[in-house]
Amino acid sequence: ASVIAMISIIQGLSVMIGDQFAGLGANGVTVQSFTSREAWLAGRIARLTEADYNLIRLRVEGLESITPIMQTQGQVRSGSKATATQVVGSTYAYQDVALYYAARGRFISDSDNQTRRRVAVIGEQVRADLALPENPLGEYIQFNGEWLRIIGLLEEKGEIFGQSQDNQLIIPFNTLASLQGNQRQRDLWIRLTIRDLDELDQVSATITRLLRTAHNLGRDDEDDFRVQSAQQLQDTVEGILNSVTVVMSGMVSISLLVGGI
Repeated sequence: ASVIAMISIIQGLSVMIGDQFAGLGANGVTVQSFTSREAWLAGRIARLTEADYNLIRLRVEGLESITPIMQTQGQVRSGSKATATQVVGSTYAYQDVALYYAARGRFISDSDNQTRRRVAVIGEQVRADLALPENPLGEYIQFNGEWLRIIGLLEEKGEIFGQSQDNQLIIPFNTLASLQGNQRQRDLWIRLTIRDLDELDQVSATITRLLRTAHNLGRDDEDDFRVQSAQQLQDTVEGILNSVTVVMSGMVSISLLVGGI
């Protein structure tokens, strides 16, 4: 019975994942680094840089919006309260490619990013964990030794795989870069949307060609990055869940056989 219940849970997750990826839009594309096992063992770690982002932004036609994304985990404080949260450094376009919008106040602006302004948009869980007012606009929080002024509170999104999507702090990309300094090599995600879905394959091919050239990859070298649409990402995750379902179904058959049914 417990195995059957587990299969029901997995099938429920598949439906939920479909809903989540549908929200990203069919025209969304994610570019991220990829390090093969062989490269990792040889000490070659792939990364995407700001130069890669600018190459795509300036050389690829048909883009509706594009943004670099830097992610890290950090502790945020307000008075005597502290909480661990996911910190995202990005730009104004992040709200459109990731569908995170401000329920109160505003989102980060291009001006915030250009001037490395110390401002932040926070998720509902961050607000609650820090015991901030229901309207936290104008309040100050501390991250990485720096004070950030809250300019926006995100719309609530709930959980996925048991992880809160509201435990998030979003600050301007250049602000996060300056706070981190040169303490580590950055590895960016690049998220974009395209104007015409019919051009998806062409855009993906152009990005692949540009990055392979920029990364000095030979004809027989494997890509050290991945270009995936929202649909491809969904298919990958659902494929994993379907494999798990097949295994669990096999366990049900074995348990019934052993039980003499």
